[in-house]
Amino acid sequence: MLQIQTRSRLVNTLGYLGITLLVALPLAILMVRAGHWQQGLLLYALTCAASAALLLLGLLLLLLPRYRPWRGICCPGTCC
Repeated sequence: MLQIQTRSRLVNTLGYLGITLLVALPLAILMVRAGHWQQGLLLYALTCAASAALLLLGLLLLLLPRYRPWRGICCPGTCC
């Protein structure tokens, strides 16, 4: 029997948040270059902090056994 695995909603949300942060970073740089220093630097700082938090959360999810099928690693004695 073919077993289809769908991605977790949390995994999808982390991916979408990562894409949003990749778009926000150049926007922050453009804001600083346009002369909106305070708003641009604030957006840059928030983007960097959110990226660091996203990276830590992603690494934490890699360690949890619930998300093992998305890593592609199977342990002996488990059903993958």
